[in-house]
Amino acid sequence: MSSSSLLTAPGAAVSASDGHALAEGPDRQAARAALKAVDEARAHGHPIVLCEALTDAARCLAALHAYTQSEDYLQQALHWAGMLHSADLRADLLCALAEVACNEADLLVQRKDHSQEGVQRRQAARERARDWSHEAACLAGATSDPHWEVKVLLRASDVLDRGGDRDEAVLIQNRAMTLMGLAETHPSDAPDAAPGVVRVAAVTTLM
Repeated sequence: MSSSSLLTAPGAAVSASDGHALAEGPDRQAARAALKAVDEARAHGHPIVLCEALTDAARCLAALHAYTQSEDYLQQALHWAGMLHSADLRADLLCALAEVACNEADLLVQRKDHSQEGVQRRQAARERARDWSHEAACLAGATSDPHWEVKVLLRASDVLDRGGDRDEAVLIQNRAMTLMGLAETHPSDAPDAAPGVVRVAAVTTLM
């Protein structure tokens, strides 16, 4: 089944993480276009094209609170990112995965679902968010410049803090603050990416 067929009609296939049907509207239309672009990117077959299309689809699905599907597309993007050997891109996607999983857990908390299934889903989402955050923080040191490393560390720290892991969040935040102090000795207008470094459009706007 193609990606675009997931949203061919109102109420089709994709649902929000809380089980509610997705309403028709601009966000759903944007998701439909993004999923169509994924199908086109698959036909193209180039890793960077696929990463960009999958990331855009994940962003659109997250806007619809379809976090399970969003996470799936980000994991696919992470797979293709491995072929590009770009620590910057992989770290960005790991942060996005952590943020999406954290958003799913937060949504389930808001819905006040205290059933066994609801609690298990919330705990599983928190654990995924924690794991993705730790992986991103571990990879941060391999990114192309201190400025990007700081961005990755702060995103990972934020997710851990939202999940209640405040001690670990503070440790990672302190690491970022140390780097920010070091970065002050360098030009603040450093390029967003060094020559040859592969990144996709910032995923920080995913939520």
